[in-house]
Amino acid sequence: MLNLPQLTESNGSVGCSPAATAYYALMVKKGDLNALNYLNRSRDIQSGGIPNVAPFDIFEVAWTLWNLSLTWPEIRFHPFVTKHVNFLHQVWQPGKGVGFAAGYSVQDGDDTGLVYETLARYEASPDIEAVLSYEEPLHFRCYPLEANPSNSAHAHILGALRAAGMDRDAPPVKKAIQFLERARVPDGYWHDKWHLSPYYVTSHIIIACAGFAPELVLQAVNWILDTQNKDGSWGMYTPTAEETAYCLQALWAWAQYHAGNTQIEALNAIRAGLPWLNDHAEPPYPPLWIGKCLYCPENVIRSAVISALNIQR
Repeated sequence: MLNLPQLTESNGSVGCSPAATAYYALMVKKGDLNALNYLNRSRDIQSGGIPNVAPFDIFEVAWTLWNLSLTWPEIRFHPFVTKHVNFLHQVWQPGKGVGFAAGYSVQDGDDTGLVYETLARYEASPDIEAVLSYEEPLHFRCYPLEANPSNSAHAHILGALRAAGMDRDAPPVKKAIQFLERARVPDGYWHDKWHLSPYYVTSHIIIACAGFAPELVLQAVNWILDTQNKDGSWGMYTPTAEETAYCLQALWAWAQYHAGNTQIEALNAIRAGLPWLNDHAEPPYPPLWIGKCLYCPENVIRSAVISALNIQR
């Protein structure tokens, strides 16, 4: 019943998943050399561990560039980033967008939305039709047949629609905002299926809405302000550099567009948080991202920390 020639990717994996590939090599096509070679390449030599997906080059590059460009817009002129921007442009498929890896045959709305916005920031916008291809009657999907939509995917799709020049009255923009309104918890923030901490998705939604749909996120801004620890940090379970960086990014984005008391409070919170982050900037970082287990994309997290620390420049 399996179409074996079409089941594996060009790198020998099943869906860039070591777990699925291991099952394939054990139970479907026993001892398949390409699958075994993929598993060996995916293994960390020092620890022996294997990640939940490998590679995830598009995700790692895009989230890193997105983080850095948020507080460091002139980085788009830096020669170091040119090859990474070109890479994202090359892997983009018109009408479809991208997945989390260049060798993965499945595209998704989350990566497509964020990569579009990232390329727009670096003045290399692809076709917005690829982002719109994920539109459903009441929301935007991340993957086909998914059981529950992703709030962070809606944040990134909203960021892409905004970067494409759509205004608040555009039907796709209104759809994304209305979905996020329904998904918001009573205290004004959001949870997401890709990350353990609500600070990740809430911060990304604030960044997408600051100066664009402020009424959606004002309560979330106040929630971030109210939950800052006395030492300047943030963290749902324990203070972390990652969550502190997200909150600083969100407050900085808010302060760029909005005056008044919340701007003053945001700037004060930033001043209180930067020293703590500076003292806790180096890895290791705790695993907060959700895959088959919790994991830590260290380069992505480090880029968020660097982005937040860049606010003090």
